Amino acid sequence: MSQGRECSQPVTRCCRWRVVGRNRHTRPGPVWSPGLQLHISARWGRDSLFSSEEVGRGDRAKRPWPRRLMSGEANLISCGMPWRVHRAERRAMSRDRRLLATPLADGGYPYAANPVWQERLRDGDVSAGQLWDLAARLPLLGRREPIGGVDMVEVGFLTQGGVGQEVLLHVNSLTDNVRHSFEPWLMEPVPHTPLHTLDLWLPADGCYSYRFVAMRHVPRDAGATPEGWRAVHANGRPDPRNPERIVDPLGQFSSVWRGPDAMSPTGSGAAVDWEGDVVDCPDGESRPVWFRRGSEGDRLPLLVLFDGELWRSPGVVERLGEPRLKAMDVVLIDARSPRDRWRDLTSRGWGDQVRVVLEQVLPHLRRATDDPEQVILAGQSLGGLAAARLALGPDRVADRALCQSGSFWWRDGAKDPGRPGRLIEELVDIEASGSQFVVQVGIDEQEMVERSREFTAAARAAGAQVRHHEWRGGHDYAWWREGLVSGVTDLLG
Repeated sequence: MSQGRECSQPVTRCCRWRVVGRNRHTRPGPVWSPGLQLHISARWGRDSLFSSEEVGRGDRAKRPWPRRLMSGEANLISCGMPWRVHRAERRAMSRDRRLLATPLADGGYPYAANPVWQERLRDGDVSAGQLWDLAARLPLLGRREPIGGVDMVEVGFLTQGGVGQEVLLHVNSLTDNVRHSFEPWLMEPVPHTPLHTLDLWLPADGCYSYRFVAMRHVPRDAGATPEGWRAVHANGRPDPRNPERIVDPLGQFSSVWRGPDAMSPTGSGAAVDWEGDVVDCPDGESRPVWFRRGSEGDRLPLLVLFDGELWRSPGVVERLGEPRLKAMDVVLIDARSPRDRWRDLTSRGWGDQVRVVLEQVLPHLRRATDDPEQVILAGQSLGGLAAARLALGPDRVADRALCQSGSFWWRDGAKDPGRPGRLIEELVDIEASGSQFVVQVGIDEQEMVERSREFTAAARAAGAQVRHHEWRGGHDYAWWREGLVSGVTDLLG
């Protein structure tokens, strides 16, 4: 069991963690949290809580009393805060799953490993050909060790490249986060063979998609420009020795590495038969939609998913046939193109388009109503942002939403580093007591982790019921598909 650790973040955004078991955290004693911070400022106002010094960023920056709480000099009652608020906050946080950051070496790269199979190759105990023949399924797994409080495992990536080619390993988000230099991601050629290897320490509970990029020469700074990054994606290929694959948002296949402690699918998933239609929406656009009726039995809420073409793709669609989801009626709304997707999912009129889709699809599903109580929205990235927005306010489309890696940084199409997105700020003026959310984010998504935590805190402050779950992965369908099953299950209660 890990010992108590103190976060390195600013005091207004952290607390002391005590890790119990794997991926579970509790908070000892009266502690400070972002959710409590926003709940207090929204419900009790500034005058009774803050000193007269200036407070910036929406009354959430400088405040002496949280430091007194953290240091033990004061408690919630002496700060003028009813104890019941803290108890409610602690109950909400007890349902959360927050992770320690993935340990990385200098420069933000995974730690290099030196597994036993490399030692045997160097010592001549086994030839590269024998290793390739014995490795029926890749990647290879080696020893386990804790690094920075996280259980890590040696992972050996092995592939064959053409003569005179360089091979880059592209691991979703881990490679993306350090695109300024690909040097540490180049696989090492095995002399006198077509084999290339790269051995890394990765989290035992991780789940990542990955690809091999074979080129005559891989520009070390290819990720620094849009053109270079597109070339990396265009030349990527899945691992031929790994049968688990998914289709990525660019329509290309990627392999999936699942650590020994990562969540496994609950079953293979039943086949899904879809019916399709084209819906004419109020904005003048025609949108392809797909739907399937759930199995007979108690009528469960309707599940509406954005980016429908991806949820019908191999490796992902099977999750909609999982036992916990196959009883639900499901509607998929296609994105059509990246440009259409960006415009639709960030538009304040998107709710009107979704309502029209439901009105036309419900008769096919033999459903009589699109009552928000009977609808669950689910989306990823910009879709997660849209799902959250459409589950808020008096004219909401749904009472419940699953937000996976939601783009809560969004502010009129651009990021403002260090500042929450527009929806987070708007929650101060929204009454959300009728809304329920499951917010999921990959711990390797950098800024999006903090933004998801801020949305969780702001939504709770506005009265919504929220569960916040962090997954060991990146901006990736590799874990989104597993998160869909668990997230919808949580929303069903």
